[in-house]
Amino acid sequence: MKKSKTLKRRLFAALMLAVIHLAPQTANAAAEKLPYLIYEGVNTDMTVLWQMTTAESCTIKWGPDTNYTTGSFTTTEYGDDHQHKYSIPNLTPGTNYCLNEQTSYLEEQLRNCTAKWKIVTCHHSVFSPARKRNFQFGRDEWKPLFDKYGVDLVLNGHDHTYARGHVPVRSAAESDVGNLGTVYVTSVSGPKQYRFSREQLESYADEGYQLDQPANLKQFFQVINIENDTLTYVAYTVLGDEYDRAVISKDFGTGTKKLRKESE
Repeated sequence: MKKSKTLKRRLFAALMLAVIHLAPQTANAAAEKLPYLIYEGVNTDMTVLWQMTTAESCTIKWGPDTNYTTGSFTTTEYGDDHQHKYSIPNLTPGTNYCLNEQTSYLEEQLRNCTAKWKIVTCHHSVFSPARKRNFQFGRDEWKPLFDKYGVDLVLNGHDHTYARGHVPVRSAAESDVGNLGTVYVTSVSGPKQYRFSREQLESYADEGYQLDQPANLKQFFQVINIENDTLTYVAYTVLGDEYDRAVISKDFGTGTKKLRKESE
């Protein structure tokens, strides 16, 4: 028999939707199937489905944060197997919900991180290489955290094209002092492709970004190897040919890093 799951004030963060709170009306009620999200073709709605083990009404609340201020609704089951369904309406297309909560989580993880190497993955590109794509929030709120906590490598997707660049450490006079800050990579593995925009990436120069290697209409996979004080990043095409390589050397005593050529 399939083991049921207890459902008590369970939070579900849908990064492109909202923060959702789901509570059954009966204490210690059990869920047979925990909530999941379905997009049914309306870009202002998102459907939530779940299943209980017994007849039960549930209250669903949602909002941009854990105050759940946007809306609420009490559902009853449909069919004969205790399933629930509700479509959350009036969402704003293109809005990234929960970003403040994600930022707090990110800072907490970085602040408490004791790893010698720090690698962050997030879906949206902090420095987008595709035309008309712009995750300004990431540069305003997340990049300062990457700088503060010495993140070595940030891996992004979303933009269906490829670019590797870096942000150097700068002096108080805002001049480049030659040490590496963070390497940023946006990559694509599937057949859906957007064209790389050099003009887009050059627009980030005032924010410290320097482009190292772009690609147009290519599919990639990456291999990252760490040996003591050296991190080697290699991007291969879908056919297995090496396309791009970056080698980071790090002094763990001082925290300084260099982006060097393989021959150095």
